[in-house]
Order: sequence, then structure tokens, then C-alpha cells
Amino acid sequence: MLSLYFIGPQMIMAIGTPLFVSLYFGAAAFSSLVYVGLEKRAMEKDRWHRPTYGLGASGAISGVMVTFAALWPKATFMIYGIVPAPAWLLVGGYLAYDAYKEYYKNQHTSKVAHSAHLGGALYGGLFYLFLRKKLL
Repeated sequence: MLSLYFIGPQMIMAIGTPLFVSLYFGAAAFSSLVYVGLEKRAMEKDRWHRPTYGLGASGAISGVMVTFAALWPKATFMIYGIVPAPAWLLVGGYLAYDAYKEYYKNQHTSKVAHSAHLGGALYGGLFYLFLRKKLL
């Protein structure tokens, strides 16, 4: 949520409130669909699979972050206020971590819906392609 606080206003100024709202809620809905679909598949595949429950805005924020990084890849973020990192590297690393954790997930140690983060990111990437086409 803190990332949304810092990049939200810049995104709203760049693309406008209506598009930002459609990005945020579209990423939230799409990330939920991806999460539910993958959980259903895991339950069908493994009868001992215990479902995890997802609640939060992380998929939507993931979509906003990907769109932000696509629009401004060289924007600098300070990790812990010390280490500078370009947006593309920070978001790319975050998504690589989510992909790794989703692929090697252990439901007993993680209660994070990594698939929702990846679904939101996919929506954010597609939204950027839509924006690029619209703005050019």
C-alpha cells in the first residue's frame, strides 16, 4: 500500500483518474480470477491440497507497479532509503520472486497469494500496451 501512496498521484497525473481507476480495479478483478483459477486447479490435482484464502489489494498494486515501471523504467526507488534501484529492476525482481515462490510454493510456509500478484502484473502489462496504443 505504501508504494501506491507514492506512485499513485504520478500515475493519476499521467493517465487521468478514470484510466487509473480502471487499471486498479481491473487488476484487482483479474488477479482474483487468476488466483481462484490456480487454486481450483491445485485442488483438483492434489486431493490433500488445502486452499489458502486471499484478501487484500496486492494484485491491484502489482498491476499499477508494472504499468508505472513500463511508463517510467528509469525512475529511481530507494530500497530501505539507501540503495537506489530503477523501477524496471525493482518490479522485475519482485515479479521474479513471486514467480519463484508460486512455482515452488509450500502451502504450509506461505500464506501469500503469489499467483494474484502475477495476475495483477499481467493485467498491468496488458494495460500498458493498451495505453501505448492509445497515446501514440
